[in-house]
Amino acid sequence: MKTKFKKIIALVIIVIGIALIIYPFMVKNVTSSRIKTSIDNFIGITKELEFLDNSENKEIVDEFENVESNYNKREYTKIEKNSSSNKYSGKTTRVYSSENAEDDIIVEENAISEMKNNLLEDLYNEMKEYNKKLNEEGQNIVDAFSYETPSFDLTKYGLNENIIGIIKIPNINLELPIYLGATAENLNKGATHLSQTSIPLGEENSNVVIAAHRSLFKNEFFKNIDKLNIGDKVIIQTLWDELTYEVTTKNVISPSDSSKILIQKDEDLVTLVTCHPYGKTSERYIVYCKRKWQ
Repeated sequence: MKTKFKKIIALVIIVIGIALIIYPFMVKNVTSSRIKTSIDNFIGITKELEFLDNSENKEIVDEFENVESNYNKREYTKIEKNSSSNKYSGKTTRVYSSENAEDDIIVEENAISEMKNNLLEDLYNEMKEYNKKLNEEGQNIVDAFSYETPSFDLTKYGLNENIIGIIKIPNINLELPIYLGATAENLNKGATHLSQTSIPLGEENSNVVIAAHRSLFKNEFFKNIDKLNIGDKVIIQTLWDELTYEVTTKNVISPSDSSKILIQKDEDLVTLVTCHPYGKTSERYIVYCKRKWQ
């Protein structure tokens, strides 16, 4: 009986040991898959918005919207601009449509894409104004890991995950979505943009502060930013542009020392923030990056 009991205990210990070994790899795979999906979705949106920038596609739209003979009429929602308010609204309009359903889809999809493009132009202008206000009126910054309120709600612009961009650091093989707001949920999914700091638009008098965890195995995101060297590239891809920065300085600060992450006059900066020492949260590890102009 005792021998049997010992065998059961030994088997349980073995199973637990195997589980402890396998679990970190499973978590990493799930996290990596989720990150890839979020990044792919964001890139998909940016590519969709680039569609109308192609003159050939614009000609396709014009061709089908101007046809006036040998076609059947039907109704669809077309986005029209109110010139006085510079806003866009849906308006039901009768248009000529070909008998080829694929041609009709092209026209409608381009109308929708045009609407999204103009909504994002409005968003871009709002963000520029936000950055200007921060620079002129000052910032009210608290520790990155306790500031949860997002600076903008992007869901109404079709960005359901509230992702403002992607951060890519080639030298440490890092690519993460950047979520607006340092909520616990967002910090578990990728990098986060610290509210009350600049939105990444590639402007002077701006400092985009991006925070992420560096835990043991679940959220390793900024685990290796202390290994970055001066001159290493940090790339921020947004809906509008791809901005390249270079590491200039690294530092360790107190969580309450917000003066170290403020906007600096005439500079276009990105500041990376994570917990320090590794595995603890008593301090913050900071990497300063300056815009590299081509």
